Amino acid sequence: MTVTRFSLDNYNMLYAQFNVNITARNPNTKIGIYYKGGSKLSVSYMGTNLCDGSLPIFYQGHKNTTVLNVALTGQTPGASGLMDSLLAQQQTGTVPLVIRVRFRLGLR
Repeated sequence: MTVTRFSLDNYNMLYAQFNVNITARNPNTKIGIYYKGGSKLSVSYMGTNLCDGSLPIFYQGHKNTTVLNVALTGQTPGASGLMDSLLAQQQTGTVPLVIRVRFRLGLR
């Protein structure tokens, strides 16, 4: 995951933009996977959603590895306290982000 934008404006609006690389592996020798529309990826901190994005629609054949690059964007209003917490957490060397992926799948 790469953070490409993380800034707070004068109105306490937090803007976040992340690029996430996902490696999807299908080790099955007989079944392919359809990744359907409506699949989502989101990143949150301390229960607050920072950014989200959609996963592409694609078919993954058997014994296949696919690398996806997903752009996530978001805006969080009234985030000055959240930004302070994130900066303090950064000083410790780790920031506990929660990444959620929700796939809609079909098998063939």
